[in-house]
Amino acid sequence: SSDDFRGCAFLNAAAEIADPAHPARGAVRSHEERLAAHLGTICEEAGLPDPAAAAADLFLLVEGAIVCALVEGTAEPAGRARATALRLLSRSATPIPEDP
Repeated sequence: SSDDFRGCAFLNAAAEIADPAHPARGAVRSHEERLAAHLGTICEEAGLPDPAAAAADLFLLVEGAIVCALVEGTAEPAGRARATALRLLSRSATPIPEDP
């Protein structure tokens, strides 16, 4: 929500550097893999019935919220992504609290 928010440096680099063999793209992939793995760990620890699918859904929400926040110039996409995540996770066997 800061006035100088410019999105994710890794996503911005991926958008600017078209060559998939460029070393910067490797750094982007590495960052994305670490984020996906972190979300997977969270979903496993939460005891979700399909942690891999939940992590993939959450990954998409995180990445989408970052891009939308940049384009829209507001932090509202983060709130929409959070609400969507809560709806998705509420369908799981494990109750998810509305507010941490």
